[in-house]
Amino acid sequence: MPILNGFETYKKIKEINPNITAIMITGYEQEASTLIQAALDESVLACLSKPLEHNKIFSLIKKVSQGKIIGEKTPKTINEKGV
Repeated sequence: MPILNGFETYKKIKEINPNITAIMITGYEQEASTLIQAALDESVLACLSKPLEHNKIFSLIKKVSQGKIIGEKTPKTINEKGV
């Protein structure tokens, strides 16, 4: 992103709305592991890595919308293998 990366953008949005629910997507899981961990530490619910599997995205969004993972103590990093 030209000015802010995704994590910086999330932090700015969180200043406006502290109750935001966020799922982040990265194409750089290996290179950005520190940034991913910082996002998870800041209450991002999950960080998906590319290539994305649509069924996993839809499943995660459904769980969030149903309140099934909001407030979960251990956010997850989910890669293409679902791990």
